[in-house]
Amino acid sequence: MTRTSILAFLLLAMIAPLGAVNAPCCYVTAIDSRTGLVTAKENASSRAFQFKPTNAKQIRDLRVGSPVYANFAKSQVSLDGHVACCNILNLATPGIPPS
Repeated sequence: MTRTSILAFLLLAMIAPLGAVNAPCCYVTAIDSRTGLVTAKENASSRAFQFKPTNAKQIRDLRVGSPVYANFAKSQVSLDGHVACCNILNLATPGIPPS
């Protein structure tokens, strides 16, 4: 193997696991444009939760079906999988909508 191919292999080996870790866990199911409240659902358990983005651009960019990333232990949501944007406001039991 050449030095270039070894470096390319190592780079790919480092990047590949990051994609798997950062897969979105959830998707947007509803957006209340009047209040800015967004409802999302976790793929694995179907539990619903709500959050409110902190700026208007974030709300405008979201659509029903948009992927989101949630850290339920910290009650935080990320729209890009890297930076938390919002706090989870309501978290429902699986199969029961948030209050």
